[in-house]
Amino acid sequence: MLAPPILHRGSSIVLETFSIHFHPIFYLTSALHLALPFVPAAAYYSFVQALFPGLLGLSVFIVGARSTNLALAVIAALATAFCGPFLVNIGLPHIELAIPSLFLLFLALRSVGHRIGSFIALGLCLSVREDAGLHAGAVLTLLAATQWALGESRETVRENAVIAIICLAYSFSVLAFQHVFYPAPVSSLSRVYLGNPIGSHLSWPLVLYRATRFLTTRAYVTWPLILLLAAAVWKRNIILAVGPLSVLPWMLMSLLAASSGPGDLNGYYSFPVIIAIAWPTIAFAMNRAPRMLQLWTSVLSIVFLVSVDNSPLRGLGIPNLGAIGTYETALRSVISRRGEFGRLMVDDAVASLVPEYLITDEWTNQWLVDRIPNPDVVLYKYGAWDSANTMRVIQASGLTQRCRIDNTPFLIASREGTSYCR
Repeated sequence: MLAPPILHRGSSIVLETFSIHFHPIFYLTSALHLALPFVPAAAYYSFVQALFPGLLGLSVFIVGARSTNLALAVIAALATAFCGPFLVNIGLPHIELAIPSLFLLFLALRSVGHRIGSFIALGLCLSVREDAGLHAGAVLTLLAATQWALGESRETVRENAVIAIICLAYSFSVLAFQHVFYPAPVSSLSRVYLGNPIGSHLSWPLVLYRATRFLTTRAYVTWPLILLLAAAVWKRNIILAVGPLSVLPWMLMSLLAASSGPGDLNGYYSFPVIIAIAWPTIAFAMNRAPRMLQLWTSVLSIVFLVSVDNSPLRGLGIPNLGAIGTYETALRSVISRRGEFGRLMVDDAVASLVPEYLITDEWTNQWLVDRIPNPDVVLYKYGAWDSANTMRVIQASGLTQRCRIDNTPFLIASREGTSYCR
């Protein structure tokens, strides 16, 4: 499964096949897209991403509709589907968000007796990324241990323990497979989390700064966990604590991470916490949680996110359906004339729509990383998430002329004005 040409080159960023992440689920999603060739790739990807909060909400509704009144089940499902960690990723969606959604769907379907559907969901969950089995295994191991300590049925404990072992074994096997067949030039574990040498990046001011950030600007991640742990202590209910406790190792890894992404719980790096936020539903299915707790946990997450960052909500509205496919056609038309422009570069917004028309040297993301010569023309979208980097490229290249591609939000920056703009 090869990535587009823009992601292939022997540079400092290597994104080829499975060297970074093991994503076999993309074979399935790609095959389904081949059956829908009339749907542009970006629109299809958006549709796939929209499934993940939908599946999470469905999981909550499946359990809630059988155990509480329908109105409460619907409200709790919607609140959970749009909890903080999901909302914050609207602008930068990642496939990792499928892991908690599919795992919660597995638990929900199993709790209501749909075993075949539940194990299909678990299989899809494991196929999302190489560490999916670690996240699922952590929850199931802790759940099995808790149920054993409480004296619950051996059959229940045995099933959770066996599934946990399968999940963990799968992830470790995939990690070994990657190491042998798709070795990365730089260890992501060391680069992102451990540091090289291990722990060399750590200091008390850094840890205290991150801990403060976790409790303030990332309150939509941390405070729902604190609420659940407090409720578990108050109710003397250890099952209720399984969800939040299972993600604490991930939180600690993030707190001590070498990279600022997980170190700040930025964007999708908080995805495992979604399991904990939705955990009251699973505990409720086992008669171990108040029926309103799921709603309060999800609402708390939303309120904290909006109070510190309402940017995910500002862009919500009725989509411009006419743009689907139209923008891609316009961009391809301009890029096909690259011979008239000289050296061409594009930003992430353009690259995400027509990656098959571009190569790595035409990506502004690589301009500084690989010391690529300055471009003569930059094709970009004003206000995109990587605009600061794009503006640096444009200014350093002396591209003072601007024009807009007709009927699109995309701009062309050039030194003397391009033939397209005249």
